[in-house]
Amino acid sequence: MIGILSMPIMIFLAYRLLPESSPIARAKAFVENRKCLECHVYSPPRSLPSTDFDNVQHPEYNASAQDLETYFEAIRINIESEKRITQYSNELTQGEKLARDYHCFICHGLLGQGGQENKGSLKGYIPGWFGRDFDILINNGNPNAIREWITKGMYQDLINEPVLGTIAEHYFEKQEINMLRLSTLPEEEIQLLVKYVLMIHSYGAMDKAAVITYEEASKKSQ
Repeated sequence: MIGILSMPIMIFLAYRLLPESSPIARAKAFVENRKCLECHVYSPPRSLPSTDFDNVQHPEYNASAQDLETYFEAIRINIESEKRITQYSNELTQGEKLARDYHCFICHGLLGQGGQENKGSLKGYIPGWFGRDFDILINNGNPNAIREWITKGMYQDLINEPVLGTIAEHYFEKQEINMLRLSTLPEEEIQLLVKYVLMIHSYGAMDKAAVITYEEASKKSQ
C-alpha cells in the first residue's frame, strides 16, 4: 500500500528533476563543443593556411537546424543590441540594457535562455527565465519573488517551504555560483529589471519566431 501511494510522488519528483533547456541554450552548447567559432569568426581560420581554405570541408553535425537558426537570430539581435537600445526607448530595451549592464546574461544565458553550467546545483545549471525550474524559484511569476532574487540573492519564502525549502537550501549552499545581491540598485532600475524578467518569462523557451517577435517588440516607441 505504501509503495502504491508513493508512486505518484516518485513520478512527480522525477518529472521535476528532468533537465530543461531552450533552442538557444542547446545550440550554444553545440557551437561551443564543436568549436564552430574557430572557423566562423576567423576567415580564413587561424589553424589553416589560406592556400588550403578552399579545400576545407564542413564536418557533419547532428544539431537541430531549428535550434541553430534560433541561436543565429539571437546572435544577430545581440550584435545589434546597442543600436536598438540607443534608438528605441521602451521597457523592453531599458530592461535589456540593465540586464547587460549588470551581466545577467552571463549566468542566465543569452536573452535569459539558460545554459550556464553550475556545479553542485540541483540540475547542474543556472536556469533561464522560463520553464518549471524558474516557476518554482519565482513562485509562478510573483514580481516580489523576482525582486527578492535581484536585491537579496534569495527568495526567502522558497526557503521557508517545509520540504522543498530544505532541499533548495541544501543545493544553494553546495552550488558553485550563487545569485548576485544587487541591493543598492535604484528603485526604478529594480522595477525595470523585474518587468523585463517577466517579459522574457512570457516568451518561454524562445524559438526563432519568438526571437523575431522580441526584436520587433523592442523597436516600438515607449
